[in-house]
Amino acid sequence: MRVLLFRGLCDTGGVSTSMCLHGAELRRRGIDVEFWFCEASVRIPDFQRIATTHVTPPSQLLDAVDAGRYDVVHVVTTDPTAELLTFATRRPRIVATNRGGLSALWQSTNCFARTAVSRGMAALDQPLTDLQVDAIPNSIDAARFALNPGLAAAGAPIVAWVGRTTSIEQKDFPRFLRVGALLARHGVRLWVADAHGSDWSWFERRGYSRPPIERWEQVSQQEMPGFYQAVAASGGVLLMTSPAEGFGLAAAESAACGALTVAPDVVGLREAVIDGVTGSLYPRETPDAELADRIRSMLATTVERRRTASDAARQEFSVERMSGRYLDVYQRPAPVLYAGPAAWPADDPTVRLLRERMATYEGYRVYLLTTEAVRFARERRRSLAMRAIARAFHVSPRLALRRKSAARIARALLSLARPATARPAVA
Repeated sequence: MRVLLFRGLCDTGGVSTSMCLHGAELRRRGIDVEFWFCEASVRIPDFQRIATTHVTPPSQLLDAVDAGRYDVVHVVTTDPTAELLTFATRRPRIVATNRGGLSALWQSTNCFARTAVSRGMAALDQPLTDLQVDAIPNSIDAARFALNPGLAAAGAPIVAWVGRTTSIEQKDFPRFLRVGALLARHGVRLWVADAHGSDWSWFERRGYSRPPIERWEQVSQQEMPGFYQAVAASGGVLLMTSPAEGFGLAAAESAACGALTVAPDVVGLREAVIDGVTGSLYPRETPDAELADRIRSMLATTVERRRTASDAARQEFSVERMSGRYLDVYQRPAPVLYAGPAAWPADDPTVRLLRERMATYEGYRVYLLTTEAVRFARERRRSLAMRAIARAFHVSPRLALRRKSAARIARALLSLARPATARPAVA
């Protein structure tokens, strides 16, 4: 079996981390695996150490797929670049995984199987597809995320926050600022591992009040185990504030290092946190003062409880379990259609939030399709260029006719109209 793990952008987040772990486990099991990205990042060497890694324009990916190089191509449902795979002449088994956003694109007509990284997200995805959505939770790198018994505690307990601070609607960092201010009055230290590498100036311009945060910096993937281990050694916890997650990977990684997590009882987090074992779930509507009191009651956790949390997380979220379940999906004899009823819960705030994100996703799709239409046209790939333009209008005629999108479409059409000998070089 030849498996390709694809994503348009190689970033520093949990999706890329999961791809890396899954690819390494597939290689360990003797599976022929490759990675493919259209945009690189500092993490590319992590993938290159595991398997052949491509960083090229989408047209080269389509050429490889049409040549029959892969039996399975595994993508993210909301990756707009993955949509271009539906233009392939010779389509492999496409397995599309929901990692935190809803999409109605992937159906039995263009996809072999759909999965989601939590049961809650699978249930929210099911009304959008005729394929059965299987829940396959993410895994952690147990070789890196583990207890450090030799790390001595230094100072007061730490309450940490990890994520993209400026993704306000998705991560709700302002709640950490408010709760952190209450905790700091009792001598609690505050740490922030900011995936965006932002600083206070961004929030100051928007009128937020800053609590006394002791450490606020961008922490690399290599440094994250040490970050969590220091929080654990202090007797502290990780505070999560997201209104919804595909799967809260930070909660599982933190617990594996012995730092318990306090997280809202919402989709994605209620499965990443084993309530009462690796952390504590709180109702999303819990007032800030009550949440601060809950956190204070969990500080100075015992070594035994940290060890129990670590063992539970490392067992529950093992890469062997995750990859084994994906392999079962890859090797199915045929697609599995969904025959049961599927409907969204009425007045569910998570549904409203994710449906709003779906509208934003349409904008990304139109941007990507019109951008690639220009690239295809410059490469003299007339059929691909025209299909990309047609798909952009199918997604949203209104968005396709906006000034910037319309300008890209015009550039593509003009490029196709030029004689082949006069075409510009590929960008």
